[in-house]
Amino acid sequence: HVMRFGESEEEFDARLESYEEAEDDSND
Repeated sequence: HVMRFGESEEEFDARLESYEEAEDDSND
């Protein structure tokens, strides 16, 4: 996963965690 422009490390880490939880059913 790539860090978004203007995103903080905290937001990045939180987004990674939510991706890992939802990985199986989201193909976004």
